[in-house]
Amino acid sequence: MEEAAATETREVRSAGGVAGSIPEVSATTRAMRRLRAEQLDLVYRAFDSWSGRCGYRSPTDWLVHATGEAAGHCKITVHLAERIQHMPVVKAAFGRG
Repeated sequence: MEEAAATETREVRSAGGVAGSIPEVSATTRAMRRLRAEQLDLVYRAFDSWSGRCGYRSPTDWLVHATGEAAGHCKITVHLAERIQHMPVVKAAFGRG
C-alpha cells in the first residue's frame, strides 16, 4: 500500500503536479506579501493620529470591527504596522514581495 502511494506521488511530481505549481505558489506568496505591506501602511496611517477614534477603545478594537479578524490577529497587525515604519529596508523588501 505504501509503495503504491509513493509511486503515485512520484508520478504526480514528474507530471508537473507539485513541481509545476511552484512558480504559481511563489508568485501568489509575493503578491500576498505586497498586499500585506500595503495593509500595514494603511493601518499605520489610520492610527498615526489615534485619539479614541469613533469611540473605540484602541486601534486593535477598531481593526477588529473594520476587518472581522480575530483580536489577536488585529493586535499583531497594529504592532507590525507601527514597527515596520522604523525598518525602511525591511519595509521596502516586504513591499516588493
